Amino acid sequence: MRDQMIADPINQALFDVAPVSDETWRTTLSDDLLYSVFYHAKKVEMAAFIGREYGLPSDVVEKLQSYDLQTWKGALTSGKAARFESFRKRSTDRLSVFSKNRDVLHQLMQIADFGRIGYLDVGCGHGFTMLAAQSLGFEKAHGVEVDRQFFQLGKQFFPNGLDADIGYADDDFLALPVSTQYSLITFFDVLEHIADYDLALKKALSLSTDKGLVYAYQGNQNGIQMVRYEPHYKVPMINQLPRDMAINILLRLNKITSPEKYVISEWPPFSVFEREDCYSALVRGPINLRNGGSYLTMEQGDSYLRALAKEYPVVLGPVLSDKEMSVVDKAYGDYARRYEEAKSNPHLHERNFLMNSWNILLAKDKRVLRDATRLEVLSMPRDRRSGRRRINQ
Repeated sequence: MRDQMIADPINQALFDVAPVSDETWRTTLSDDLLYSVFYHAKKVEMAAFIGREYGLPSDVVEKLQSYDLQTWKGALTSGKAARFESFRKRSTDRLSVFSKNRDVLHQLMQIADFGRIGYLDVGCGHGFTMLAAQSLGFEKAHGVEVDRQFFQLGKQFFPNGLDADIGYADDDFLALPVSTQYSLITFFDVLEHIADYDLALKKALSLSTDKGLVYAYQGNQNGIQMVRYEPHYKVPMINQLPRDMAINILLRLNKITSPEKYVISEWPPFSVFEREDCYSALVRGPINLRNGGSYLTMEQGDSYLRALAKEYPVVLGPVLSDKEMSVVDKAYGDYARRYEEAKSNPHLHERNFLMNSWNILLAKDKRVLRDATRLEVLSMPRDRRSGRRRINQ
């Protein structure tokens, strides 16, 4: 009994009956209760462990946790809608994003040949991917973020602007007055939040060095996983419905507090990456470059489609009238038809429906895209002599 009490993580947190092992610390990152208990009982030690685990300074972790706790408490006490399930989930999801982005930068170095003159992260959130870029040898590491909530905390970590070696700008990327040239520009889950995603890509290319790379990690609106479990609001079928209806549903489900809080501008289609102003390529599987997961097989996709048919009436039925529900039913029927018809071309079916996201590379110089085994060339620049566009050559 005594040994069990000493081994109990809560007793270790509250009464210091034994040292906390790394295994126990890792357990707290997946348990809501333990995370809260250890945060309040061993805040400094917890931040130090998380910092070691994720490669972030412990003082940065402490500030993040404090900020996330206040946000979570505010959502609980005010009754306002929250897009996260718990204090732990809020904090660990943020750390997971940083870890994934850092790993992507490492992998991009293996499949593309670009320099280290400068790095720019568009929609950088709190800006931590800049730290990863700096550690990889970029001379400059910059971020731009239009969301004031992100910026207010990010500025605490990165007080300097884009004239510094590591700097943060509070601005709309499309309006950003910058002349710096960058070797690598990234869009991590950002383009659907930008008013004109095509113009954003054009601007990124204009800021790219001659042998630079533009990378976009972009969610696929029609990917069956995205339709079943839309990542921003966790509501099935929401990204297949008219914008006004989607916003109305989210208000009724208390996922947002006003129409202005809806974060999606427009989901970009795959065709936006098949360009005439650069070389473009899709990073193929079997493993998703950013999230590390395998893409769905056709059998798994079929299973997701059947599950979706059962799930969306359960979630949406209680908040919609019969007339409104008929609109959703039609949208599901249209989607299911397109999903099935696409099977006649397995390659396009995989890209358009089984990939929940796309990893896209854009470059002015073809030699930047060096790993032919992992890259599917989508387009090349227009041939100035013939005026014809060259595709998949």
